[in-house]
Amino acid sequence: MSDYRLTIKVSNGRIAKLMEARGLKRPMDLARAAGLEQQYSRLAALLALKLSPKINDGQDWRPIVLKLADFFQVMPDDMFSPRQMRAMPKTVAIMDMSEGQIVAAVGRDDPTVLEDMAARDFVAKALTVLTEREAAVLTARFGLGDDKDHTFRECSTKFGIHQERVRQIEQRALHKIRKKMGKKYPT
Repeated sequence: MSDYRLTIKVSNGRIAKLMEARGLKRPMDLARAAGLEQQYSRLAALLALKLSPKINDGQDWRPIVLKLADFFQVMPDDMFSPRQMRAMPKTVAIMDMSEGQIVAAVGRDDPTVLEDMAARDFVAKALTVLTEREAAVLTARFGLGDDKDHTFRECSTKFGIHQERVRQIEQRALHKIRKKMGKKYPT
């Protein structure tokens, strides 16, 4: 019997690296920065490799790919490997694993590996109950994205709101998490 369930999501690593170089963490951040908000669902499908970057039997690039290439100032070919030219039928894999298999996969025989994984899993689930703005504030305040926690002042500058408003959003978000996650909330 397996003690853990591991979910692997496949996405375009080349575009992910281009996003990281520009400080973009999520597909929505990229959509906003590149002016593709109206095409967000297509962009997300493209990043998840669920949508082929080419149309017309592989002869032409999709317009969204050309816009991304312009935004990143690269050639479209630089954003996709030859295998990524077709949509992948399955981009998520779920595997049940034992504790020993996880330790072997991670490469560390350290009890904190599983604690770290559980904490990251909890945080990911907790952020899903929040609005995008609440999640962004908590991510910045507690350093969830870049391992650097930011002050109320830094967050107010980043989000263009008053420090007190940042505090209010943080408190509301934490209250929401406690309420929705209930007894699962770590102490």
